[in-house]
Amino acid sequence: MIKLSSRNYWAAPKQERHQLVLFSPSLDEMIRAADPLRQLDAIFGALDWSSYEAAYDGFRGQPPIHPRHLAACIFYGILKGIRSSRRLEEATRVRIDFMWLLHGQTIDHTTVNRFRTRFAEALKDTFRQVNREGLKRLGDEFTDLVVDGTRMRANSDRHGARTAAWLEQRLATLQASVEAALLEMAAQDMKDDPDLSSAEEIQDRLDGLRQEMEKYENALAVARERDETKREKEGKNAKPVRVPVTDPDSAIMPNKEGGYAPNYTPVAAVNSASGMIVETTVRADNSEAVTVPQFLQSVETKHGLTPGRVLCDSGFASGDNQAVLAKKGIPLYTKVDCAVPETHPARRDDPSQPLSPEQIAQLPRVKTTGKLERDAFLFDRELNLYWCPMGRQLLPSHRRSQKTSDGRTPYQEYQCRNCENCPLATDCLSRDAKHRMVRRDCHEDERENTARRMSTKEGREIYRQRAPVIEGTFGTIKGGMGIRGFLLRGLEKVNTEWLWICTAYNLKKLMRLLAGHRCPQPRAANAGLLAPFTPNTIHGTCLSYRINRNSDHWAECHELPCAA
Repeated sequence: MIKLSSRNYWAAPKQERHQLVLFSPSLDEMIRAADPLRQLDAIFGALDWSSYEAAYDGFRGQPPIHPRHLAACIFYGILKGIRSSRRLEEATRVRIDFMWLLHGQTIDHTTVNRFRTRFAEALKDTFRQVNREGLKRLGDEFTDLVVDGTRMRANSDRHGARTAAWLEQRLATLQASVEAALLEMAAQDMKDDPDLSSAEEIQDRLDGLRQEMEKYENALAVARERDETKREKEGKNAKPVRVPVTDPDSAIMPNKEGGYAPNYTPVAAVNSASGMIVETTVRADNSEAVTVPQFLQSVETKHGLTPGRVLCDSGFASGDNQAVLAKKGIPLYTKVDCAVPETHPARRDDPSQPLSPEQIAQLPRVKTTGKLERDAFLFDRELNLYWCPMGRQLLPSHRRSQKTSDGRTPYQEYQCRNCENCPLATDCLSRDAKHRMVRRDCHEDERENTARRMSTKEGREIYRQRAPVIEGTFGTIKGGMGIRGFLLRGLEKVNTEWLWICTAYNLKKLMRLLAGHRCPQPRAANAGLLAPFTPNTIHGTCLSYRINRNSDHWAECHELPCAA
């Protein structure tokens, strides 16, 4: 082994930490010319912050930090995996990139906390601006709208969920403790020489009990409401709902990684052309299907565009959603539990004739019971009746309605009155039933049209584009950006936090779109966010970037001489 003893072998520091210098390096010199942070800062500089500025009166207190810098700190922190307000405060003091982005300003964590919940409406405007620039970059291309939801952890103890009965009992105990504290305080006041420290301790304990009572009262109100909803759906024997006490707006739902915990359901609609999220919301339960009509209306209002197609999984294929899309003339691509009339398994030239034993053996059956499914019966639109596999008629009987996630959906019952001595009775009827009954709701026509669309090769190819777009979006947010749970509590604040996350994700996508331009000619001041691709006045170069197609990370590229 060679022993390295020469003092000249090891690299020496550029300068000692206590060495005084005449010209210290500027913050700008510490950030590479090709660093994507410069392009992100250019995007922030081109956005309109007037909706934020209008919330400041301009007279009280010390001069505030401009909202552009506060928002930039939060967005950049999300992109760098720094979401905690205290960690953001630390980053503004010790990290060069944050110092450069904020021009050396430091931000207190309480300021960050207040800012990210105070400007919910202004944040929606920023979200629209970023989306508008992404659409401009693609020439307003808006072919597919891909909608889906996911699960994200609420900021609540997974073991702290309680039923309404437990909460009522706990509140009774706390009420007794409050009354005892009040009596103790009254006795302390009657003393000739009261102990001030004892009185303050009693008051502190009383305030703590009241705060705890308020928390449990909020949880109890939610528990009673959810119990009532569940009883309407499942009957009086429905099991009581357990409500997370720390964040009662969340709900106990299955985790993506297994098990159960307090969760929210973020829902996103993605433009497949740009990969950007164009509309989003958070649901407190798993009723994500109701968001489709809201998303369509919001996209048309905010962007003035109508998607050419909507892609979603079967959880969004509710009857009301299909009816809304059919009315707007927007084709839906999703998996539906419906047979295509032209290739129906019970289709034959004369439906009054029974199917052969070979054909009956191929009819769809319920997996759990082995009974014939609804699709084993053939609907006759002209006669308004169903034909059973044995050629017998199921005639209209009653009109009813059932409660669904969309509200109440009307349906028509069709009943066979000639099931006696039927050879398929054991395969068709349930244990105590004497007649077979089939339902057909008001959305069956739209469901059949969707099934026809999905039965074609073109329809299946279009539907295959769904998973890479939307699952890639959630995968980037959860895996690439490291966001698997919310920091804030309460549905309103969680919605605002999710909008911050989605806007940061869109900024990431917009940077990739803008990186496709190499040395364009300078544009007018009102030309939008493509204007930042102008010569760098300090370095005299135009910046370009190379994107690693296999990930969402940026790779540094060379600088190009600027022709301008």
